[in-house]
Amino acid sequence: MSENNKPLAGYAKLPELDEYKEWFKDFADLYREDGILQVTWKTNDGPMHHSGMSHRAISQLVRVLSLDFKNEIIIFTHLGDNWMIESDPNGWETYSQLPTQRFQHQYFDDTNLIKNMVFDLDVPTIGAVPGPGFHWDSAFLSDVTIVSEDTVMEVPHAQGGLVPGDAMGLLCQHYMGTKRGNYYMMTTRQYTAQQMLDWGMASEVVPKGAVLDRAWEIARMWKTMA
Repeated sequence: MSENNKPLAGYAKLPELDEYKEWFKDFADLYREDGILQVTWKTNDGPMHHSGMSHRAISQLVRVLSLDFKNEIIIFTHLGDNWMIESDPNGWETYSQLPTQRFQHQYFDDTNLIKNMVFDLDVPTIGAVPGPGFHWDSAFLSDVTIVSEDTVMEVPHAQGGLVPGDAMGLLCQHYMGTKRGNYYMMTTRQYTAQQMLDWGMASEVVPKGAVLDRAWEIARMWKTMA
């Protein structure tokens, strides 16, 4: 303690919503009401395009969200009527720049994409899937996952060739069971919303257009129970 009985240094500043919503404005719309934060994935003003840039944005935004104690419940959803269905053809330049940049990109961004979601967030999370798409990490890693009745999911990793320990493959094994997950990845077939519900991947299947309302209904119910 200093001579005037005050700490020698103050608390390190933590990021506020108004700050980090600007940092990630090209990748997500952030809206918070009564401690419930809605994260709507996007790219600029349209649906999110799969890219190295979106990988980094998703993993690092999740890390930042975990530092804001005002986020009491988090809803992850996607802009529009689908989940991610587009890919940026120019969004993977670091993968062609061997060896250093590709390694740094894959280790720093891709590894953290799922790790941060699993280990950094200490609050309840809800995935709200408005329709078909791929790369559903944040939606299905949530505590509760609500999907629209027309939702089907696919994994582009399987279509492009797999490597041992592929994270999406591990997710499939975890959520579908080892045999079913392996079969899904090797055949690249799609599964329906009802199948995902039957296998425990999804918590609820709701009519098209009702996913986000249902997610907020559940979030507000949790708030009254807290």
